Amino acid sequence: MSRLPAISTAAALLAAVAASPLRADCATAADLAAGIRVDFDNGGFWLMRATDAPDTLIAFFTWELGTPGQSVEMGRGIYPLRLQNDGSDEVIAFTYDPSYATAPPPAPGVVWEVMETDGTRPPEFSRYEWRAAAPLVLGECSYDLLQLYQSQTLSGQRLETDFIYFTALGFAVMLEQRLDGRVLAALTPTAVEVME
Repeated sequence: MSRLPAISTAAALLAAVAASPLRADCATAADLAAGIRVDFDNGGFWLMRATDAPDTLIAFFTWELGTPGQSVEMGRGIYPLRLQNDGSDEVIAFTYDPSYATAPPPAPGVVWEVMETDGTRPPEFSRYEWRAAAPLVLGECSYDLLQLYQSQTLSGQRLETDFIYFTALGFAVMLEQRLDGRVLAALTPTAVEVME
């Protein structure tokens, strides 16, 4: 699948994040061409960029400052399609049955249930549930959000992930992840910035 050349350039994306100046004005969906970065309280961030493929974004993220990053191709800015760890040549491909393209549009109360796999294990049940959320206000910018709660079974363990979805920007970022109730990561957004 050659639609995503950026999946193999995680290090280049990280270098671009460090080198590129940021604009201080409020982000819009048009800014995905250059990149939109969501920063978190622990130094982690998500950098989202448009790709040549329709309805597909590339995300580079790191959970916290100084940790290895990951590049993820995201269908509709929500559903992981391919993932690559920084420094690795291995690409993990995700599949959905039914296809993620059949998922209903995000709206409070919408639930989508699917069999999902990353190719390293048999398909397992996954549930995506959309909820209302208050806007995110950072400085002079306000972003309308939806909350996305995902739960899935992975080899008998329950993995739960909380996302926020920027409705006008068209992408989701992770805020918290729990495995059998134990918090693996919890993040608070501190800035939404546009790459120059």
